[in-house]
Amino acid sequence: MIPAHAGSKPTKESALRTIVRINEQIKAVIGDAFRVRMMSLNALILAKRAGQSAVGFGVLSNELRGFASELQGAMQGLQESTTGLLQAVTLNARAALSGRILERLPERAQRRAGGMLARNRHRLDDRHAEVVHWRGRLASILEEVVRTVELGNVLARSTRIEAVYGGAHAPALTQVAVEFDAAITHIRQAIEHLRHLQRL
Repeated sequence: MIPAHAGSKPTKESALRTIVRINEQIKAVIGDAFRVRMMSLNALILAKRAGQSAVGFGVLSNELRGFASELQGAMQGLQESTTGLLQAVTLNARAALSGRILERLPERAQRRAGGMLARNRHRLDDRHAEVVHWRGRLASILEEVVRTVELGNVLARSTRIEAVYGGAHAPALTQVAVEFDAAITHIRQAIEHLRHLQRL
């Protein structure tokens, strides 16, 4: 996703742009998860009105509410990781710039600044390790999110099946099930986009 030694200015800028795009996508998914939570509350009310014929629909709606809460929590974890990655990339770029400045000094000045050069190389290694750490954490949380969203997808599709048994309320339940399906599909697409950005 982001080069470890973000040396040149364009590399740093492209890395920062990617992180900003990741953050925007995370915010969009958090918004979608919030909408699913609100939809699930409305669906629970509708299922209660429908009575015994919509018990299964109500159970699934409650599960979708839990899914949405879990997804929001995971996305907030992703936000924390992108903040850590942003700081690591910025510090990495600064350390790389300092190293280039020191290496351009005349040979005599470099001998005098030998300790500084060694310290900067050590600092650059530390910054590189931080970038690798945050990239790994981001990838790990994202894979958990993918599994969570797959569960949400199964739940949303199951509501369509349960809606059929809703008796007189079947058309209204079906409409809600279609909205659940559309919302989860949108979330899945956003997560796929996030995975793509994370690999850049």
